[in-house]
Amino acid sequence: MSPTIDHLDIREFYRAGFEVTPENSTKFDTYPLKGKRKHQQTFKEFFINNKSLSELISNFCGLSEPLTLNWVGVFGFHSTKETENIKINQLLLKPISEKQIIDSLPKQLDKKHLKGYLDNYKNELSDKNVLIYVCGECGDFSCGGVSITISKSDDYFLWTYQSDEDEIINPTKTLTFRFDKHQYFATLDEYIRTK
Repeated sequence: MSPTIDHLDIREFYRAGFEVTPENSTKFDTYPLKGKRKHQQTFKEFFINNKSLSELISNFCGLSEPLTLNWVGVFGFHSTKETENIKINQLLLKPISEKQIIDSLPKQLDKKHLKGYLDNYKNELSDKNVLIYVCGECGDFSCGGVSITISKSDDYFLWTYQSDEDEIINPTKTLTFRFDKHQYFATLDEYIRTK
């Protein structure tokens, strides 16, 4: 029997905003929120076999609230063409040059801040995990996020999600998706061409 092949799409997704109260605050909140508001956000979401990846991960982890309560996808939110090209290269397991990183940063940064941003970016890119969801308020990866590992063969790209808790409790419990490399390339290429 041949392995299941999943289908990847990238679509617009909307997260409603709301005011945080003690009653609706969750253990997954990323910062002290008393009296704060989580803003509505529109971003690009990964869909796998016509289901949002955030829903698939939420169900896999048994979360009582949606993953997008705190996190948003890395595309279409606090991103530029340059930062999205870097993320595409990560998803394709392509190397990323220091010049690409520098070109993605604000041009008005002084040398001290440029070094700090560059170091942070290099730190994120050196991790074997690829961040696919970031803070829904600021978009900064240093607030944490949700990541996957990516591997590839001659014919497929494989995404594997493993929650931090599961790594310790049950290291064999993973959520895995297998994409035909041609469909995978086509989806990412179409996204870059149409944004």
